[in-house]
Amino acid sequence: MVASPYGTFDQSLYNEGGIDGVAAASLNGHAISAARLTAGVVLPTTATLDLAITHVEAPVHLVVTAGNGSGSTITIDRSGRSVSISSSSDNTTLATWYYPTAALPHLAPVLGQVGQAALWALVLYGLTLLVARLLAASSVMSYVPAGKEMRHALLWNVAAGLCVVGSFLGTLWVTLAEYYGMPHIQDTNAYVMQGRILESGRLFGPESPVPSAFGLPFFGVMNGHWVGQYAPGNGLVIAAGLIFGFPWLGPVCLAAGTVLLISLIARRLYGRPAGAVAALLAALSPFHLFIAGSYLSHVPDAFFLTLSFYLLVRSEWGRYAWLAALGGASIGAALFCRELSALLWGVPLGVALLVVAVQRVRTGSGERGVLRPWLGVGAFVGGGIPFLLLYALYNALATGSATISPRSLINSTDRYGFGPGHGWWATHTLAAGLVNLEQQLTGLNLEALGWPVGATLGAVVLLFIVANTRPIDIVLCLLVACVLASTVGYFYNGVVYGPRYVYEALPPLLILIAGSLSALCGRLRAILVARSRDPRAAVPAVTLVVVLLFIPTVATVLPRHVAFYRGYTALNWAKVLPLQQLYDGAPNGGVVAVSDVWTYSNIVGNMTDPRNLFNTNRTNGTVWAQASAPADYARLRAAFPHRTLYILSLDGSGYHFIRARR
Repeated sequence: MVASPYGTFDQSLYNEGGIDGVAAASLNGHAISAARLTAGVVLPTTATLDLAITHVEAPVHLVVTAGNGSGSTITIDRSGRSVSISSSSDNTTLATWYYPTAALPHLAPVLGQVGQAALWALVLYGLTLLVARLLAASSVMSYVPAGKEMRHALLWNVAAGLCVVGSFLGTLWVTLAEYYGMPHIQDTNAYVMQGRILESGRLFGPESPVPSAFGLPFFGVMNGHWVGQYAPGNGLVIAAGLIFGFPWLGPVCLAAGTVLLISLIARRLYGRPAGAVAALLAALSPFHLFIAGSYLSHVPDAFFLTLSFYLLVRSEWGRYAWLAALGGASIGAALFCRELSALLWGVPLGVALLVVAVQRVRTGSGERGVLRPWLGVGAFVGGGIPFLLLYALYNALATGSATISPRSLINSTDRYGFGPGHGWWATHTLAAGLVNLEQQLTGLNLEALGWPVGATLGAVVLLFIVANTRPIDIVLCLLVACVLASTVGYFYNGVVYGPRYVYEALPPLLILIAGSLSALCGRLRAILVARSRDPRAAVPAVTLVVVLLFIPTVATVLPRHVAFYRGYTALNWAKVLPLQQLYDGAPNGGVVAVSDVWTYSNIVGNMTDPRNLFNTNRTNGTVWAQASAPADYARLRAAFPHRTLYILSLDGSGYHFIRARR
């Protein structure tokens, strides 16, 4: 996609100098061209080389070679959080330090994307206005019967319903055809194993009979139990599908439910046409399509958060306390999926309820009784409390303390915040957090709808240009902003299946865009009427511009995703493997020893039925283990005496299950 004409255009929007480009270079204060630098520059005995490198997306290497042939390589690896100097001859690391540490240089690209969104808003406004005027002045509108615009409620509802069904079928196809209905990264392997344990009727798994052979990432042993570090909500969703034999069923259904809720919210806030448009945007979103069946916890989390917002809207922001209570319960359910996201949505929504209650007290608003306006706030908080207590109980059963989560013990550095002791690189800085934010914004611009870079966020800004700002618009923007800003405080960008850490921002984002397009139609109608032009041209003009924006989505982005994710594994040494062959050929009643730790942790680690670990005399299904040495094989034979041991092998013809010799 990068090499395609659209990719070239998108890069020009992202950064005129290209990605990883040298914007400027000087030697001892004298400018030199980037082409000369690439070809090689002979340095004097004493020299100062200044480089301005734009968007260090991939590691950048500067090779310095002495006259005797020896030399060093300076590597700037922004994603790897380091600058290192290594010997060019044997690649020995001579020095390394953490990067980045200066925040301001990494704030600039973030502000640049905000400015780019504002420019896109003006472009979209001007372009649709131009198209509307051209259509109104042409003979095309004579073919549109007067008064026959699509206003009938039933037609808009049918259109929205078809989009929801289409979204479900699209995500189902991606899940089964692209992912084979199975997880392919370490996180999702852990989630599915959690689901298998819960489906077996237990909260936690047993201690492994051979600990070294079942070292699934994000799992640890606590109080004699095998415990996953994640909250159990996503595991429960997966377990519900496992009851019917389809682990993907719960996530895919909830993803379709999110699309339905997005449509219903947009319809209530901005009108029926906006509801249908919002459903269409979600159905065509590459981000949504390819994350829905991934087994990541963001999918049920987004559903419960969006459900909470919908219930609060239906409650008229606390007027109907029982709906507000259900909204609080939905935030509580989200807490069981992703704790931070529940906080990022729960606090703004709670503040919004509080503001509405204060306004009702001041104005009266027809409420009977002094306490009546506050019932909605209390119901919202009260609805979430049972889930908070259940969450504390889960922690207590897992770790022995209601306030200590399994994550904090299994991966003590996997935590939110700045300074030493945070993350894989031993520290986290504000500068690194801004890098994360920039990557999330870029990913959201690219993946949310597949539109040209900047147009997606520009469509949100457009709402505040063409319509009077309402409090609900501010609330939706706050939800998007909170989710985006939260990525600054976490050490890792998490970019896989798109910018997954900001997937929870997608529902309010799409609702805002649908509202923006609806408001744009209204503004264009008013302009055309004021200029004595045909107002019917407004809707076709906006429709035409949206179709143009979706051309790269359909022609480039979605086909690229389909090709990229077919058999995707996220392995360091192989992105695509014959996985269907692996799944179909697994020997029933056997123990399969997998020598490659990445294959085990990313692909097959979740496929062991935990009941086979509770009772090693069972012979149902296949037990998958990580083992590569004769001593490991002997321990597996001793632990599973009624099973045949096989060794997994991969060659040019695919996977093979070789019976191990004694």
